[in-house]
Amino acid sequence: MPSLSYARVVELSHPIHPGIPRWPGDPPVSFTQAANRDEDGYFLRSFSMGEHAATHLNAPLSFFAGAAGVDTIPPEALICPAVVIDAREEAAANPDFALSVEHVQAWEARHGRIAAGSLALLCTGWGSLWGDPARFLGLDSAGQAHFPGFGVDAARFLLEERQVSGLGSDTHGIEPGWDSQFQVNRLTLAAGALVLENLAHLEQLPPVGVVLIVGVLRLVGGSGSPAVVLALIS
Repeated sequence: MPSLSYARVVELSHPIHPGIPRWPGDPPVSFTQAANRDEDGYFLRSFSMGEHAATHLNAPLSFFAGAAGVDTIPPEALICPAVVIDAREEAAANPDFALSVEHVQAWEARHGRIAAGSLALLCTGWGSLWGDPARFLGLDSAGQAHFPGFGVDAARFLLEERQVSGLGSDTHGIEPGWDSQFQVNRLTLAAGALVLENLAHLEQLPPVGVVLIVGVLRLVGGSGSPAVVLALIS
């Protein structure tokens, strides 16, 4: 039987509240009290939010009709090793930065070939902007978002040449914000790989030696789900 050993755990999910960054047009996060201790003997709220809000996982159904929903993702796919590509320096210099194949190869020259089945995480430093939604999304006067992400060629290289199990980022999209076609999302989900967005604390992870555990809501017919993501560090 597979076994896990780890030295520490890092939570990669942001807390959820109505003031979190929200993609333009997405439903707001709201909480409504449904029971109170004085009258009902217990406290209970209902909540409402978009399927792609907060730290979340995207399902193929979000872009492809008739594709898999979040309720059908195999549970074994939600536990996987991960590698962390640090692009904070490049992203700080250029908010429209797109990770290239050359960046991936330079990472491998330092840390070794990315093993098949790993989930590739892109650390851009954007998680530190989570408390400032305007800066996190980087919307300009025309409503265009500006934040870094995986370039299409790098994503294809990781999916096809390294056979990664998914891509994740600490931004609101795994592709740069200017990509209104969501090309990297489409490419990744078409390959049956995972997409994780709005991750927190990636800067606390080492480049290798990480195992991810992803918890999702099994929303029937769901295009995605808010996620609890834990990183186990060896």
